[in-house]
Amino acid sequence: GVGSSPSNRGSGAKEEFQTVARDAGLIEAIIQALLQPSKPSLLLATVRPKRGQPMSPTSMQATLMAALADIVRGHCDSQRQAAEGGGVEAVVVTMKAYPEAEEVQERGSQGL
Repeated sequence: GVGSSPSNRGSGAKEEFQTVARDAGLIEAIIQALLQPSKPSLLLATVRPKRGQPMSPTSMQATLMAALADIVRGHCDSQRQAAEGGGVEAVVVTMKAYPEAEEVQERGSQGL
């Protein structure tokens, strides 16, 4: 799923994942989903909830921020694209919208 981490892969595979994700427009899609959480999107439909349970809005936002963090971590081109595309603002807006949600705050901090 979108939130699955490539961190257990080798560094070459992780960099390839980051490049493919960036080139496919995933960074922009995540940013838009963070900024418009009530608007249905194909991206949100691809995030699979655990154990078949519907994913709460809080968990969805945390999952999206974790995916964004995975894509940009240690990858300068992806970091630049996310910053220029409003990624920092999207993460901050989301963190402000869910101030009591520990998972959102943790994932947002990782993404920043």
